[in-house]
Amino acid sequence: MSTPSPAPVPAPLPGKPPYPIPRRMLHTMALALPRPGPEEPETAWRETVQGGFETLGMLDRRDALEATLAVQFVALGAAATDAGCESGNFDKDPG
Repeated sequence: MSTPSPAPVPAPLPGKPPYPIPRRMLHTMALALPRPGPEEPETAWRETVQGGFETLGMLDRRDALEATLAVQFVALGAAATDAGCESGNFDKDPG
């Protein structure tokens, strides 16, 4: 008596596509990014916003929660940079 061959393993389902970030959320993120100083070129603001969008593109958001966290991650990173904080210097007195 022969043993029946096992059923083939089904292929994994393709992953969910990236979650589209609502326009209002992108607008809010852009407003949270640091403004360039007066000595910086006029293109500095566009480069800052483009960098934020590129970072969002690298983050693999698959649902509304992940999209929200990705936007907050970019805004938080920008706020820390704008405040002049470097890794490990958060407990130092800025004054």
